[in-house]
Amino acid sequence: MPDGFLSLGVEQFFGENLRLCYEIWEEEKFPILLLEISFRILT
Repeated sequence: MPDGFLSLGVEQFFGENLRLCYEIWEEEKFPILLLEISFRILT
């Protein structure tokens, strides 16, 4: 699952009602941008 995504034309949720997941079959729109953040800790 991506860390963030951008999907235009989809209702936004704020505060306590934030999305826990994005279900394409419910939203009927694909995200136009996906963001995955990874990092490596050097020891």
